[in-house]
Amino acid sequence: PDAWETLASHLVGLDFSREAVLQSGLIRPGKQDRGDYDMFRNRLLFPIHDTQGRIVAFGGRVLDGSLPKYINSPESPVYHKGQVLYGLYQAMDAMRHSGDALVVEGYFDVMALHRVGFTHSLAPCGTALTPEHARLLKRFAERVLLVFDQDQAGRQATFKAMDVLLPTGLEVVVVSLPEGSDPDSLLLKAGTQAFQDCLDQARPALDVFIEEQFSLQEQSIESQVRAAELVMQRIRRLPNELQRDLYVKRLAELTGLDRALLLGKAGQQASPAPRRASPNGVQPSVRKPVVRQETAATRSQVFLLRLMLLNDPTIRTEVRQAQTEDLFLDPLFKDLADYLLSRESAEGCLPDDLCSPALSEEQQTLLSSLLVEDEDPAWQEGAERIFADCRRAVHQARLRSRLYELDHREREARACSDEQTLNQCLQERMAITSELKKKF
Repeated sequence: PDAWETLASHLVGLDFSREAVLQSGLIRPGKQDRGDYDMFRNRLLFPIHDTQGRIVAFGGRVLDGSLPKYINSPESPVYHKGQVLYGLYQAMDAMRHSGDALVVEGYFDVMALHRVGFTHSLAPCGTALTPEHARLLKRFAERVLLVFDQDQAGRQATFKAMDVLLPTGLEVVVVSLPEGSDPDSLLLKAGTQAFQDCLDQARPALDVFIEEQFSLQEQSIESQVRAAELVMQRIRRLPNELQRDLYVKRLAELTGLDRALLLGKAGQQASPAPRRASPNGVQPSVRKPVVRQETAATRSQVFLLRLMLLNDPTIRTEVRQAQTEDLFLDPLFKDLADYLLSRESAEGCLPDDLCSPALSEEQQTLLSSLLVEDEDPAWQEGAERIFADCRRAVHQARLRSRLYELDHREREARACSDEQTLNQCLQERMAITSELKKKF
């Protein structure tokens, strides 16, 4: 309400202490002994939830022409804006199902997108994305679509978000909207399909960054070196060695710089520290853990392996029928799945001791980690549903991987004006995009 002390009086009437209501951030202390006043007076409120669905803060938009237009709850014992995302609680299921997180700038954008079915949408609460935000997104998605303003400030926000997200292994893409549009206004003006078309044309954020750096720079040697150094800073943040190698190759082609030199620079930050020698000068032998880039597809493949270890042979039967080549992208996971199927008895049982000299050290380590994990009782009841979800996630990852391959083929086709190959790529891209929309 448009009143100064309505909420303050109400909370005091409920026996909340003044200290408690001030600490909540809903009330502000008045100046010069004028009394406390309601922070969100005459504002439309947006409740902000944590991942457990508890309201921890509010955003408020003014209802008249006064400034500031938006205010947010201050930091409190239960609210840290760098660790909370508006709409995440409502978006978690959709993010798990699709593997995508759609990050926009405003509360109204999130509401408008959820209203028309883009329920994987969320927004930061009046702050730039933080490493804590990136870790939150990583729990529920493998791809982040950034939908920020197209002006200079929006571009800077996009690339700052990219810098935070890339080191986590998340796939980061940029969605470009028509000039002057935001998601809310585009939906009102052109409808859902127009926004979906923009999503379908999303491009890898690092590709956009590279193009922008070299388009902004003059063609002098100094400016190209400066642009290359900025790009190399981002390439070094990529946790995946193959990605780093591919981007270094592109940068070498773009600049004419020596690829070996760039590869050396790309590996500087990722080089492991030398192991400490033992007193007798011999390097100790360390058994390496199984390390895989944490994505929704990787998690799904691990889940599938855990399901195969259940006493109930149903899932192993389904894996056998579906074939491991279609269910496992990672050769390590596929080979271990084949091994488990080979050890199953005619009665559908696995032996108590699954260890074997036939397994590599990496396979032994992975199998051991799966066997020692606590078994959730709910798995037995929901195994077939989990199997279907995992299978869908792996298939989705396979399709997205093919889209990346098409990106590379399209660039090569454009470079040599190969219209036939370009048309073939575009047709395949449309078919894959249609399948992703239909199934996921």
